[in-house]
Amino acid sequence: MIKLRAWICAFLFWLVVFFNMERLAEQVNMASFVYIYIPLIAVLVLFLPKILDLISEKLFILILVVLFFMQKLALGYLIFDRNLPITIMEICCIGITYYFARTIGKMVADFEETIASLTFQQIGLAPRLYDTTDTEDLYREVKRCRRFQHPLSLMIVRSRPIDPESRTPNKLLKEMLSSFSTRYAQARLAKMYSDKLRDTDLVVLKKDELVVVLPETTRENAQKLLNNLRKRAKEELDLELSCGLSSFPDHSVTLGGLLEYAGSDLEQDLATQKGR
Repeated sequence: MIKLRAWICAFLFWLVVFFNMERLAEQVNMASFVYIYIPLIAVLVLFLPKILDLISEKLFILILVVLFFMQKLALGYLIFDRNLPITIMEICCIGITYYFARTIGKMVADFEETIASLTFQQIGLAPRLYDTTDTEDLYREVKRCRRFQHPLSLMIVRSRPIDPESRTPNKLLKEMLSSFSTRYAQARLAKMYSDKLRDTDLVVLKKDELVVVLPETTRENAQKLLNNLRKRAKEELDLELSCGLSSFPDHSVTLGGLLEYAGSDLEQDLATQKGR
């Protein structure tokens, strides 16, 4: 955190220098739009970090420079000849701002990832937690039930957003909880499920949902378990759950079909709760 604070202070100092550059050196006369373009770059990099994950960093910088030249030409500013030193300075300002914003953005992303991983630390009890439904164990379990004609049920559970105001009076913790409310709710649910479910059950962490595969479980027994878990989540965790349920072979004989049916059931449950 000390390193992050140091980078933020340095970034703020750089912005002060940048916005007062023409006062510090009278010969500097940067294009007016640059004073808007560069802060927009900082905002884009800090608040939309996933964009940089989709393209290479060098390509992104190239796009920024190309857009800069296009704006300068469109607004009638001179780029080369006597104005070349100013153009080079403007590009350097773009590069410095991007470097600061990108570095701070990476630190914040690392911090968020660390908090998220710590949230799920020490809950790797049976049943095992997966991070995707495209897992061979899930397909294998559905195939086994189809082969031997055994029952199987699948649940999709989603918790309602947590109100940070009801959790803690600490301002920083409120902000953290607001930011990680989904992960926080997932972690608490996953921990509860680890305590309540069987070793043979499979739990998948899918975005803001939990997908639970219950081998050798009929729809009726799965519904009882689901009602019990919903009740416990409300009493023990103060979490409101929206749930969807499907079963083999009543609703589908494939994992994809079971997921689709449970997803539709979940949306109906959400619509019902919204209507209430």
